[in-house]
Formats: sequence, C-alpha cells, structure tokens
Amino acid sequence: MFKKIFALTSVLFITACQENPASMSFIKPDNLPDKYLQIIQTAESKATPAARQILVIGREMSASKSDILRGSCWDYANSVYNRAGYTLAKRDTILQGRKGSTSLPDTKMVQPGDFLSYLNHSYHNSEHSAIFIDWIDEPHKNALMLSYPGEGRAEPARYRAYDLSDVYTIVRPHNNN
Repeated sequence: MFKKIFALTSVLFITACQENPASMSFIKPDNLPDKYLQIIQTAESKATPAARQILVIGREMSASKSDILRGSCWDYANSVYNRAGYTLAKRDTILQGRKGSTSLPDTKMVQPGDFLSYLNHSYHNSEHSAIFIDWIDEPHKNALMLSYPGEGRAEPARYRAYDLSDVYTIVRPHNNN
C-alpha cells in the first residue's frame, strides 16, 4: 500500500513541477493599472507558446520586488528572454534598422512577446527597448509594453503605453524549441 501511495504522490509531484508557467495562476503585479489587466490576459492567451513563456516570465518578474535588475531597458528585456530560455542563439530578428531610420511599416509585423527597440517619444526621443504586450490603439500605433525604466534605477518593470511609430528592431523567440 505504501508503495502505491508513494508512486502516486511521485507522479503528481513530477507533473506539478513540469507544469507550464503559462497555465499557473495569474500573478498581478502591484504596479499594474487595472485598465491593462484584460489586455495582458488576452495577449498571453493568444501568444505562441514561446511568446507566452516570455510574457509570463516578464509579468512574474515585474510582480516581484526581488527581481529588480539594475541596468538598462535592453538589459531587462534581454534578461526576461534569457530566463524564459530564449538566449541570443534562440531568437529571430524580424526587423533590423537604425535609430531614426525605420518606422513600423505594418503593425501586423509585431506580435505579443516581441522584444522591440524604438524611439521613446515620451522621453526625449531616446532609444528604448521593451517587450510588446498588445495594441491599445493599433491604427495610431499605441501599444502596451512591459518596460523597465533603465538608468540603473532600483524599480521593477512596469506596464506602460508607448507610441510605436518608430520601431527599428523586432526580435522574437524561435517557436521550434
């Protein structure tokens, strides 16, 4: 009897440990405005499995005060991808341009979970990198992004709306992992 209970408990434990993070309970970041909650949940549900992994890891990192990474916005987005298992060798570059030389030709090029570099029109037209969640107003290229403030601040990433009219790099995970 003990062996049967042990075997059943072991199977349940192993299954629980292998659970896909996207299917785990939704952890709402403290700094998440309620108006963005539905957008995030919809983006996670429609994302590819690889992109969903990135979105969930990013959300969990932004929900935890212990996951503050001092560094740049690019460092943060890169860390989310790495933690999700998508190191540089496991990424595809969809669009590669230079700052100020590329505008987003087609909003359909961008998908939830993409790692974007773009001009941040709300902050001195500076270069910025963040993870695309979904469109808030697609015709006007206004999107919800998971964004780290950068400049070495000791703050968690946050969800913010950005103008994506000047995207110059789009990177996404390989979907065949």
